[in-house]
Amino acid sequence: NGRTADSVLLNETFSIEVYAIPTENGYLVFNARYPFELGDGHISVWEFMHPAYAFTSNAEVKIGEPVHLVLTGSGDTLKLYVNGVYDNSSTSSEMVIGNDNFNFGNIMQLGLVAGDEYVFNVYNREATAEEVAAMYEPYKPAPKREGDIILQSKPSKMFYEVGEELDLTGMVVATKIDGVTTPIAVEDCEITGFDSSTVGEIKIS
Repeated sequence: NGRTADSVLLNETFSIEVYAIPTENGYLVFNARYPFELGDGHISVWEFMHPAYAFTSNAEVKIGEPVHLVLTGSGDTLKLYVNGVYDNSSTSSEMVIGNDNFNFGNIMQLGLVAGDEYVFNVYNREATAEEVAAMYEPYKPAPKREGDIILQSKPSKMFYEVGEELDLTGMVVATKIDGVTTPIAVEDCEITGFDSSTVGEIKIS
């Protein structure tokens, strides 16, 4: 559904913070001056001057994945931060914008992106790189937890003739994280150390 924020008056220095999960290409946030548009895997920030132009994020932004964006303006410079990190900048001939409605969601006449979990903040000052990193902190994905690899069942074949290929039939592998055991497909495992070219005991991992 389309959603519209109250109109805001930005000073000559400002910061616009957006967190959303885009569900399709199109405008992520639309206003009369600095719309954010997702397309071709990147965010474009349009400046509706004469003529209109845009500058594009270097970072890749994917449909269905959360993204945190901060646009700052000060003097004649716009800076874009993606997921807490400085990404790109552009020079603007005129920074002050007046009362603008900020629209987000699926507003068909504007072609806006339907998105989930919108967070939107406007600040009448330019956020520093450190402040942007702090803004992103609550939305930063939790690091993946490392787990133990468990060999639940050995391969049926344990002895080989010289020149035979590795046969993992019967092997069952899983991970164990916080007491939860999850099976792993054998084809997804990386097996190293096997060598049947010579006689002798070998160790594989």
